[in-house]
Parts: sequence; structure tokens; C-alpha cells
Amino acid sequence: MNNAGDEPKDQPIDSARDELGMLLVSKPEHYRDLGAVDIAPLLAMVERMGDQLWQAEDAVKENKFDVLGKTQHMVFRFTPGNADPRASYDNPAWPIWKRFLLPIMDAVTEQYGHEERAYSKVMLARLPAKEAIEPHYDGRGSNYTSHKVHVPLQTNPDVWFFVDGHKRHLEAGQAYEVNNIVSHGAVNHGNEDRIHLIFEHFDRAASPPAPVGNVAAEGI
Repeated sequence: MNNAGDEPKDQPIDSARDELGMLLVSKPEHYRDLGAVDIAPLLAMVERMGDQLWQAEDAVKENKFDVLGKTQHMVFRFTPGNADPRASYDNPAWPIWKRFLLPIMDAVTEQYGHEERAYSKVMLARLPAKEAIEPHYDGRGSNYTSHKVHVPLQTNPDVWFFVDGHKRHLEAGQAYEVNNIVSHGAVNHGNEDRIHLIFEHFDRAASPPAPVGNVAAEGI
């Protein structure tokens, strides 16, 4: 799936760990091309979502940040406080949607070589036409110990992603890891909404046991 010339996947930064003992993962400089995936079953589900469902899910989302502008989210799995990815939890929609999500996610993460892959955040994000996500940093906690992947499901030629000043159009049906700990954002100059599957993953086998009371992020 991965393209020739890609950077090595999931090489630890000198085996460095954070204050929780979690391995600090290797981020791409800007983008890492992860290849094509079959988005058709998931896209068919997304196309059935009306504005009312988007609005209802967005109203209860955990990631309410001003920099995201008018972006709407449907959050399936999240890490509380962006702190410990081992403490991630499922939202009610996860059991219904996971059979459409996991085939994509598992195909992408296969190339990372995790012994025990785990998904700490999973969501859909809809950036409306003529709107933008301001440049920002995902600058703490789990952002350093997990990989962040975008899979465009619906886009148009006038949508652009920016990572540390590097502008790129992300193609539908392709998966990309983005460096989320440097400045990044997006703009949709087109007349059609942009919808991405976004998820974060890590190797649970390379992490110390979760503290008592934490809910481990299950990869299945």
C-alpha cells in the first residue's frame, strides 16, 4: 500500500518516552503517503447522513476548539484531555460504525508493524464549503505518542491542507499521516463540503500497562 520513498514507519525517537512512559512516535516532516484504501462502504454511510445528524453529533463533540471554525465532527472514539491514549473511550456510535471504519484503519496501520495496534481517536470531520481551519498545533500529551491519519472521503480541487507552510491537496481514497505537532490547518475554497475520516493510533504493546481505572483503546 505504501509508496516508494516513504519515510520509515513508527521508528521511536531514540526510544524516548513521555512522563507516562509512553513511546514518543516518529512523525513525518510534513506528510506521509500511506496509499489507497477502499472508502466506498464508509462513504455510502456518510452520504446518508443529513444535516440534522451532523448537527446533533457536533453539539456533543469533545473537541470544541475555536481554531476549527465551522468544522463539524462525529466522534466515535476519543482520548480524554488529549492526555493518555490508553484511556480512550467509545462513544455510542462506535459499535454501529466500526464495521465500516475498521477495514480502512486496519489496512492503513498494517504497514506500521504494530504488535498490538490501538486506536485512541476516531472521527469524521466535515469542513463546509468556503470555510477554513486556522493554523494550529496539537501540542501536548497523546499527540506525541500516537500517529494522526487523514483519509479524505469527499473533497474538491479547491481544498488545501497546510503543514508547516507546505500546501497540498489530499486526494479522496488516499491515506496520509500528517505531522500534527507543527503548525497545520486547512481551507475549503470550493463549493462542496470536505469530509475526512481522521484517526490516531499507537502500538499498545510498546506501552507500559495502563493505570488501574483506565479504559484501554481496543484495536478491534
